[in-house]
Amino acid sequence: MASVAIATKSATLPAQLYEVAAAVQAAELAANANPINTANPLFEALNNVTIDTDFEAGTVSVTATLPMVPSISGSGAITLTVSDYIP
Repeated sequence: MASVAIATKSATLPAQLYEVAAAVQAAELAANANPINTANPLFEALNNVTIDTDFEAGTVSVTATLPMVPSISGSGAITLTVSDYIP
């Protein structure tokens, strides 16, 4: 099962970023807990998105490492397409 898009509820881009990161992190955790994946010796646990909260500073840090495929169009424009890596 591939991951699915979500409809965010937040009204600002920073809040939407946090909401989407939390959804991707939850999907990774669900894939890690799926018995079909854990029974596969080739399955590597997913941890591509991390969210660190600093309550003293009042900040949230989001880090994402996502697989992508680069391509170059006939006009020379570079396009980066992020691949769906969540089973």
